[in-house]
Amino acid sequence: MKVLVTGATSGLGRNAVEYLRRRGVSVTATGPNAAMGELLRKLGAEFIHADLTNLVSSQARAMLDGVDTLWHCSGFTAPGAAGKHSISPTFAPRAALASGPLHGGKHIRAYFLAIALL
Repeated sequence: MKVLVTGATSGLGRNAVEYLRRRGVSVTATGPNAAMGELLRKLGAEFIHADLTNLVSSQARAMLDGVDTLWHCSGFTAPGAAGKHSISPTFAPRAALASGPLHGGKHIRAYFLAIALL
């Protein structure tokens, strides 16, 4: 099994990569922090430097290559009502829906992991 972890260079995503690698799971990690990406590589994860809010199709294809499961830990904060912020998923819905055509009909199991900001 190969898992793609988005948002892997901080918080929940970084912890997810560490958790999966300790259990011997093959991981492709992505995030905007190249320095943290180097640390994830030392854990044995493949790292693709990318900001999902500015993702290009070649990066998306590389991220999804050989992936069976997506752990979507990435999000960006967007202003909400009354000055509150919420986490908005950026990549995972499109990746899950597009995975069939991108992978010869094979679909990826997607899990959305988030910490709510109040």
